[in-house]
Order: sequence, then structure tokens, then C-alpha cells
Amino acid sequence: MADLLGAAEALWSQLEQRLPGFEAEVLPQVDSTSTRLVEQTRRGICTPALLVALEQTAGRGRQGRSWLAKPGEALTFSLRLPLPAEMPLAQLSGLSPALGVAAAEALGPAVQVKWPNDLCLIRPGTGGVQLGKLGGMLIETAAAADGSPEGTRGVIVGLGINLSGEAPAVLATQGAQAGAPAPLPWASLAQAGARLTPALALRQVVPALVDAWLLFRGEGLQPFLPRYAARDALAGHPVRSWNAAAAQAEDGVAQGLDLQGRLLVHTARGLLALASGEVSVRPAIPPA
Repeated sequence: MADLLGAAEALWSQLEQRLPGFEAEVLPQVDSTSTRLVEQTRRGICTPALLVALEQTAGRGRQGRSWLAKPGEALTFSLRLPLPAEMPLAQLSGLSPALGVAAAEALGPAVQVKWPNDLCLIRPGTGGVQLGKLGGMLIETAAAADGSPEGTRGVIVGLGINLSGEAPAVLATQGAQAGAPAPLPWASLAQAGARLTPALALRQVVPALVDAWLLFRGEGLQPFLPRYAARDALAGHPVRSWNAAAAQAEDGVAQGLDLQGRLLVHTARGLLALASGEVSVRPAIPPA
């Protein structure tokens, strides 16, 4: 806990001039760091903020999934970034891959990105096609409720990263919906030989996310596409997309991203551009 407090203080000193009004807080336990920052934003508090938790009791992932991690074996935090009044929400469609590749680069050469929001490690001996899930990112927007200053809105970036330890036992009992791609197996940075404490990982990742946000805010996804291609865990590999609403799967070969952050997949129907809110994607070859 003391190490995390020191890291948060150092980040405040480092980032306050770049993000005026920036605040950093560390809590021993919280339901969800993202939930807390969303609630604050709805009350009209929209200053840049970092909220770190040693333990989350109700951590949230994409599509309502739970985020499970043991205290001290993972880094869990959320970052609130005020949205400029002139930025349309549609422009945020490419933010997840932009921030995802920035986080991957900050964590080391073994870390890759899997569209739309996962950080992964390639499992040894699998020819680069079987992935282990190292972490996940959840991006949400929130606006102040009525009676708060007009235009008060922010984007909340939640990130969880497995650093060490073993997979929570409950993960072994979580299966996929019939026909859907199987969930990725659990992975940690320690499996790639990286020995990072939560405090060290925090000091590496947060400045990279801030740099990426400031670049994205000005130039969009374009400058990130070559960086993403260098870390893309899916490009050139068979993938299976799953539309939960229609309970339908479709196979194809991943072909990178377009400027809106959509995944390009060559299928029997031609080249499709998949939006992250519509489908989930996994490597078509099931994990061993």
C-alpha cells in the first residue's frame, strides 16, 4: 500500500502540469474504481483523476463481465480524462486500440493487444496463435447530471493487469455460450519473466496512457495504427467473431484496423469491418 501511495504521489507531480487539476488517490479496497469515477462525473466532478485500488470487490470488464484478481498480484486502476466540448463521442471509437497499444508498449516487448480491449501474451509453443489474457481495458463516458455545469463530461479508462500469482479458481468454471469462441486463458506478466509490483507497473503505464490520450485528442487513431500493427495479436490469423444478440458465429482472417478502430476481417462474405459494441472476437484455434 505504501508503495502505491508513493507511486501515485510521483505521478501527480509528473502529470499535474499536463493535466491541470489532476488528482491521484489510492484506496485499500473499493467496489470498482471506474464506478466511483463515473459516479463523481455524474455529480459534476470532472477534473482529471487517477483512482487506484489494492483490491476491487466488484471490478467490471467489457459486456458486464467481472474482473477477478487477488490483492497484490494485479494492478487495478481507473483514469478520468475530461472530454473537450468540441469532441464528438463518435471520435472515441478508436480510443481503445490507441490506449491499448500504449499500455502494451509500457509493459514490455512480450505484451500484445487483442481487439478490442485485451492485453495478451502469446502462449509458448503455440506458433503465435494461442493467447493468454494478461489484462483488459474498459472505456466509458459519463456526463454531469442536470444542474451541473454545461459540457461537463469525461471518459473513464479502467485497466486491470495480472502481474503474478495464479488464475482465480472461479475462472475454471466459466464457460462460453454454446457456439461462441472460448474465453482466453488467464496469463500474468510473471509468465513472461517480468517482475513488476503494482507500484512499478502503475508508474510505467499511467504516463503512457496520458501521452496517448493527448496525441489521440489532437490526431485521432491514425498515428497509432503502425504501432498497433506491431503489437496486433490477431492480424493474419484465423478468428471467430460472435454476435451475442443473434447467437451467431462467423469465421475469417483478421486484417488489422481501420481509422475508426474497427476490426477488418476477411470472411466468405467479403471484407467486414466489425465494431467493438457488436461482437466479441477470439482466435479460431481453441486454447490447448
